[in-house]
This record gives sequence, C-alpha cells and structure tokens, in this order.
Amino acid sequence: MLPKVLLGLLFILTLFLEGSFVAIPLVLVVVLLASVIMRNTLLVFVVFVVGIVFDILRLNPLGQTSLFFVPLVVLITLYDRKFDTKSLPFIIFTSAISVSLYLLIFGHYAFFVELIISLVFAVMIYGIFTKLHLIKQESRS
Repeated sequence: MLPKVLLGLLFILTLFLEGSFVAIPLVLVVVLLASVIMRNTLLVFVVFVVGIVFDILRLNPLGQTSLFFVPLVVLITLYDRKFDTKSLPFIIFTSAISVSLYLLIFGHYAFFVELIISLVFAVMIYGIFTKLHLIKQESRS
C-alpha cells in the first residue's frame, strides 16, 4: 500500500514540476521506477493516463508521451524475469537509455545536463525506496 501511495505522490509532484517549471524528464524516471516496483497490468493504464495528463499540461500533441511511456513499461515488465530489474545498475542503465531516447526524440537541447540530473534523481529515489524497504532485492540463483 505504501509504495503505491508514494508513487502516486511522486507522479503528482513530477507532473506538476515538469509540466510547469523544469524541462528535465522527471516523470519518465518515476515511470521507470514504478515499473520496477510494481508488476501488475494496472500500471500500464496508470502510465497511459499520466502520459495524457502530461501532454495536456505541456500542450504537446495528445498521446505523444504515452506512446513513449507504455512500450517502455511493457519492455521492463518483459525483461523482469531475465534480469535483476530491482538492482541499482539496471536502474541506472535503463534510466540512461530511456532518458537519452526521450531527449533525442522530443528535441531537448541541454542533453547532457538533463541526462545527468535525471540519473541523479533516479538514484536518489531508488535510494530512498531501498532505505524504506519498498524495493526488495531478490537473489537469482
């Protein structure tokens, strides 16, 4: 229950921040972390709605961001059994790849600065969630 509440608050906070103040893809980082923490099909719908709300706030063409978020969540869910998706290296790698693609596709100009800040944000949120024991490390033998 607590991870869902915290993720909901993070979605609302990052939607507000990215929709009005900053151009750093914080919502994308929360989408990545949510797909690692929660493994249910409802998350795809939630991410779709978050993408639509984000497009409305940013005055983007409707559904543009959702077309990026939803396949990303599906890919992470598919690779959950093959990789240890709850590890820090996986979070850093997928954040770097997905944020880079996002920045290139949607035409952001301060590429490296936004990438570094997004990675720092991802590591900070991952650290908070592991300290609160909301991300449990699984041993794969």
